[in-house]
Amino acid sequence: MKPLEVLIFIILLLMGVPDLCRLLRRPALVYPVYFVVGMLLGGLFSPSTEGLILQVGQFGFILLLFLIGLEIDLPKRNESLVALRRAGLWIALQFPLLVLIGWLLKGTIAQSALTASALCGCSVGMAFFAWKEFPHRDEETGRGILLWMVGLEILSIFLITGADIAVEQGFSWWGLLHLLGTAIAFVLVALTADHITRGLSRLLDFTTRWRVHFIVLLIFTVAAVGERLGLSAPKTAFCLGLFVSRATHQGLQLEDHLRPIGEKLLIPVFFVSLGALLPPLAFFSWTGLWALLSAVFLLGLREVLYRRAWKRGLPGGGRSFLLVCPNLTLAGVAAETLRETGTSGELLKWLLMTSLLMTVAAIMLLPAGEKPAAPPPEEEEEPSIFAIRSFWHRRHLPPPPTPLP
Repeated sequence: MKPLEVLIFIILLLMGVPDLCRLLRRPALVYPVYFVVGMLLGGLFSPSTEGLILQVGQFGFILLLFLIGLEIDLPKRNESLVALRRAGLWIALQFPLLVLIGWLLKGTIAQSALTASALCGCSVGMAFFAWKEFPHRDEETGRGILLWMVGLEILSIFLITGADIAVEQGFSWWGLLHLLGTAIAFVLVALTADHITRGLSRLLDFTTRWRVHFIVLLIFTVAAVGERLGLSAPKTAFCLGLFVSRATHQGLQLEDHLRPIGEKLLIPVFFVSLGALLPPLAFFSWTGLWALLSAVFLLGLREVLYRRAWKRGLPGGGRSFLLVCPNLTLAGVAAETLRETGTSGELLKWLLMTSLLMTVAAIMLLPAGEKPAAPPPEEEEEPSIFAIRSFWHRRHLPPPPTPLP
């Protein structure tokens, strides 16, 4: 396929995939569908087209990391400690097994730890709509599950950062200092986010006409400066997302403004490029069998842990453990590091296949959302996958004024 043909096809995907997932009442399947399409079409790309998709996908990867940081709206201190304690125990019970599997697939300890960190985490943005439709016992229980999901994503990102440093630089004192700096960044976010976001909100008021352009320019400029200073551009974008996670403009979160260029263009291209790294025949290889067995075993293990050992200490019940199983966006973050460092192809394939199988299975086993109504054309709006904080903030907005008779 030539670059122009791929562009036409991607535009058609952007027009049809979100509507298809809404009709299926599974909006969280949007990114897995893009991934599968990239997997099916990867063998048809010419070398120049494949290079172009990978390059454009890198811009989507930067925006994806920014949005992951943006969706982590740190809760109150007491809630954070409870959520992080639950998330830490949940990860500790699975992490050694996943590292062992990665090592058996010829990965180093650092590479295996990287893949385990991604598979133990939760892609909150993907699972959020399933969480909204899940039949929680009460509002407090639902919030407890959401905090557990956020805690898993925070710890997973923290572990991915440490493993990423170990993969690129090896185990060293410099790597430990880098990891300590990441932890300090999380603390600084909790202490200064309100002050920073108030200033950013005022700045957005002065850029009304160029609001989207300004936000995108800010993200890529900060990422470029970080890259010049020797930092990773995606990680710099993630830190920026953390610091501005509470910024709003006219009642809208930043991800709402970014949706036209992020969720509707560049991020889907990234998942198409990520899927192109995985040939479909890989599912029929020994690595594919390992991935299938790993996904089934992990889902079964999590159900046993939740029902037998953890049910008293965790909110919710029944199948609520499935809400923390989607992890494709985190696997994409880890896969980028593996791809850039030339890691063993079998380990990379196993990570992508296991994550895809777990994510799709969890989403399909969770209760479906309500059948979408047909809104008037002027009110039609695609739901944002990164809308966690919007949900919590908007529900407390004052009701609209009653129209006069």
